[in-house]
Amino acid sequence: MEKDIDRVLLSSEQINERVAELAREISAWYGENEVVIIPVLEGGAMFSKALSQLVNMPHAICPIKLSSYQGARSTKTVKLLEELSISLAGRDVLIVEDIVDTGYTLNFLQSYLRSRGVASLRTCVLLDKVSAREVHVDINYTGFIIPDEFVVGFGLDYRQRYRELPFVGILKREIYDSRST
Repeated sequence: MEKDIDRVLLSSEQINERVAELAREISAWYGENEVVIIPVLEGGAMFSKALSQLVNMPHAICPIKLSSYQGARSTKTVKLLEELSISLAGRDVLIVEDIVDTGYTLNFLQSYLRSRGVASLRTCVLLDKVSAREVHVDINYTGFIIPDEFVVGFGLDYRQRYRELPFVGILKREIYDSRST
């Protein structure tokens, strides 16, 4: 599988170090307040697990499943695939997302969660493709700003492959771009 990677963008060491820094920042912000961490599945699961093991505050984890991609391209239409299993009214909420590029998915999720009556809403993303942004979103904690490349690993996939890679790598264009074949 690693033969499909053009180059490693972020090593597992870089990711682990930054996740620990983010955990300290988040813990300092919330203090002793209980927080509901909402990982965006599937991609955000690995990042959320690493982060939730390091934060030093009381928290619950309630994943949400959304869809907005078809292959390697954003459809710009977000679908809620699984409803939340708990009430968020009056609670502090932290979204944990693997990557933000166009912003459509995160914008949808932030609006959706605000409509649930949360007390506060903050967002932590591992990867931010600022140059690909089409919709404004508020991000409180950013792991890395990355170029507008198709990346996989550390939870990010292409057609359900590559999630298990311990690093973030740029996928070779011929793997995902049918126009290059």
